[in-house]
Amino acid sequence: MKDQSKTNQARSESERRKVEQALKESEENGWTILENIQEGYYEVDLAGNYTFFNSFMSKIFGYTKEEMMGMNYRLYMDKETSKKIFRYFNEVYRTGISSKVDYEQIKKDGSIIYMETSVVLMRDSFGQPTGFRGIVRDITERKRAEETLQRAHDELEQRVADRTEELIRVNEELRADITDRKQTETALRESEERLRDIIFSIVDWVWEVDENGFYIYSSQKGFDIFGESLGDIIGKTPFDFMPPDEAKRVAAIFSEIVANKATIKDLENWNIGKNGKRICLLTNGVPILDKEGNLKGYRGVNRDITERKQAEEGLRESEERYRALFDHSLDLVYITDFEGRFIDANAAALNRLGYTREEIHSLNFASLLSDDQLLLAVKTLQEIRETGIHKSIMEFRLRHKNGSDVYVETRGSTVMSNGTPVAIQAIARDITERKRAEEQLRESLEQLRRAVETTIQVLVMAVEMKDPYTAGHQRRMTKLARTMATEMGLPPEKVEGLRMAGVIHDIGKITLPTEVLSKPTKLSAIELSLIREHVRLGYDILKDVESPWPLAEIVLQHHERMDGSGYPRGLKGEEILIEARILAVADVVEAMASHRPYRPALGIDTALAEIEKNRGLLYDSHAVDTCLRVFREKGYQIEGT
Repeated sequence: MKDQSKTNQARSESERRKVEQALKESEENGWTILENIQEGYYEVDLAGNYTFFNSFMSKIFGYTKEEMMGMNYRLYMDKETSKKIFRYFNEVYRTGISSKVDYEQIKKDGSIIYMETSVVLMRDSFGQPTGFRGIVRDITERKRAEETLQRAHDELEQRVADRTEELIRVNEELRADITDRKQTETALRESEERLRDIIFSIVDWVWEVDENGFYIYSSQKGFDIFGESLGDIIGKTPFDFMPPDEAKRVAAIFSEIVANKATIKDLENWNIGKNGKRICLLTNGVPILDKEGNLKGYRGVNRDITERKQAEEGLRESEERYRALFDHSLDLVYITDFEGRFIDANAAALNRLGYTREEIHSLNFASLLSDDQLLLAVKTLQEIRETGIHKSIMEFRLRHKNGSDVYVETRGSTVMSNGTPVAIQAIARDITERKRAEEQLRESLEQLRRAVETTIQVLVMAVEMKDPYTAGHQRRMTKLARTMATEMGLPPEKVEGLRMAGVIHDIGKITLPTEVLSKPTKLSAIELSLIREHVRLGYDILKDVESPWPLAEIVLQHHERMDGSGYPRGLKGEEILIEARILAVADVVEAMASHRPYRPALGIDTALAEIEKNRGLLYDSHAVDTCLRVFREKGYQIEGT
């Protein structure tokens, strides 16, 4: 049973470590993703104060993490922008629907940048809103590129208009003035080249499509994104680069936009590059209209947001893995605050304790404990709060909703947020069946102990009826042996087994003739050989007695000696049971110090001198030292000597 318990404990420890490792890897993966995405990630409370953000966030704003922590987002924008963002957050709070908004941001150095953010509402385990989390990116380059593009376009249109007027005027007035026409063409060409240079330097993909959606222009970035050549993009539609389902979805959206001649705003779409790589693009565009207002096509920019989408998916998968571990664990997993109030519990905990999720939220861990375990619970919570983890496995007896006992082994650790402990998470193993089995084993052992005690008493009575002298010797020797064993620090169970064996260690003598046992003269060799057989005879009497202790073996060995000169098997040193080695010393001391039928008592000093002389040779050194100490230092006396 003890080996099985150790196996169960080892399995429990192994499973716990797997769960903890999984939890740890999940948290590390999430943090690594957040720290490496090229977007800002942040969390604010309902008042707009920053409670968490990644390093890229502080890099965008130009502040250190320490400066930004706890500051309100309104400090980074002017009054009108602040009102705009407040209305945006309020709309997300009211509807729970996430959207995107762009705005102007004031950096630490006073410069203005353009930002774009999308947020979702955060809720606690009770479903109550606690704040917002979002992703923000710097779109300054895109805004400036759009402005530059628009200015260049306006300039180009103006130049064309000017050129047209100039050509008409020149044609009407100076048809022969070729020089002016060449100069105008050169200026127009230079303007177009400047526009191309600007477009080429933009990090996003600049494109144009005609009224049917076919590409008629693409900047170099488009070729870089798809790994295509000019001929592989021009003449195709955006939907040619999308998976079928995605193409169908985006085409429906685009059709509606075209029908309304509307602006394309933050349209996310998945594409497949030439090498099969999945690419997520964020599309923004404006309609191109002729003078009559007819749609001639669209001009826009695409930004590659693949890394950001992969980071978002990684975060979601990390949370889903943790929730799966939490909900599907066979062990009881629960989370409490530092006062012991339940915040969450998995299905295994709810089922084993008999509560619903709503009911467990109204309970405190202490309410499930008996009064005698409250102090232990308080100490455990204090240790977790101070050290971050409870190193040892604690055993608690919890009350089921129906009043029955549920025994668990549990270990807890703190849940961290932004480096601050916010709750306690514990994993508990249900050991109710094991505790019941242990209790049944204790009851069985107690019944066996009582049965053995009764058997021993019967044997003692038999010895007393056969030979009162032997019975007295056994009682006195047992008292001395038990005193020695206690002084030597033997476990209580071994001391009890020693006592049982001591009171019947000469039980084999009841089979010997009375005249030999009480012979007043020296025994003959045959009689001495007969006396020596009492250990085997005692072993035969006791070997079939069911007992928690090796009574028969102790009785058989109590005349063995450390150097192998004893009987009946000539055992040496550690081959002899410690109980038998203690009995051997106590037996010699009591026998020499007490009266014998064939001689008077030799006295306690003579007895102690005998064991001291043969210490380590015939008798166990520790047992001898202990026996000498209890007599010489503690004043022990043998009854009747």
